Amino acid sequence: MGTEAETSQAGSTDEGSTEAESASAGAGDLRLLEVDASGAAPDEAPDLVVRALQAAVDDGRPPFSAVILMPPALAPRPPGSPAAAAHVRSLKELKPGLRTRCLGLAFVVPPTVEPERTKPMAAGEPLWGCPSMITRDAAEARAWAAERGRSPQS
Repeated sequence: MGTEAETSQAGSTDEGSTEAESASAGAGDLRLLEVDASGAAPDEAPDLVVRALQAAVDDGRPPFSAVILMPPALAPRPPGSPAAAAHVRSLKELKPGLRTRCLGLAFVVPPTVEPERTKPMAAGEPLWGCPSMITRDAAEARAWAAERGRSPQS
């Protein structure tokens, strides 16, 4: 099974992301999306990730797994704040697409991110609609995401 790799990087275009394909894939191949939010501002990273995942869901191409590189800090969003409410709405809109198109999300989180900020990333199916995991090791995240594409999905 081949792998098609794509990268989305923060701040590369007016939309805040770009995609660079490094390999061509056939119809049954895994797409491995890498979202690089590592250089994004702490309050912008979650929205960048949601936009990149929504674009992958909407593009009509084969299902994908994603490796998401998070920044060294994440800004808290107080419950009930307009930013928190907008983010929750975005996740609710994204979830059905991830349920049908995403094989897994692997979040790479630097050790500087507080553990309580990683809980939503590790929530998996209930929050994202697909499996998820967190790690501090990008190679481990890529291996996990690639394995998701090789394993039979139910």
